[in-house]
Amino acid sequence: MGWPPTRRQLEVVVGLAFLGLALVLIRESLLLGAGWGSTGPQPGLFPLISAVVMGLCGLGVCAQALNHGPDSPPFADPPELREVVRVAAPMVLAVVLVPCLGCYILTAL
Repeated sequence: MGWPPTRRQLEVVVGLAFLGLALVLIRESLLLGAGWGSTGPQPGLFPLISAVVMGLCGLGVCAQALNHGPDSPPFADPPELREVVRVAAPMVLAVVLVPCLGCYILTAL
């Protein structure tokens, strides 16, 4: 994958990420029990159905990205990506630091 990545490349990456997450959720749903018991649905049935739909959507995104014509232009220029990182980096840092600092201290920062 060259730099900057193209829209098609990022769509394939996102589709594969959805598919990977769906596979993990399917496995966990099956461990919970994803059938129909004597008292009704088992705890993993709804998450299993949701994960299957999410996996199918991830496959659809990949298929759609790969079936388009010639490769698309770059997703974003370096100045645009810098702006995204300026917004996203503090949010990611906050999520990582919440368990250590707590919500009150993190909000004050």
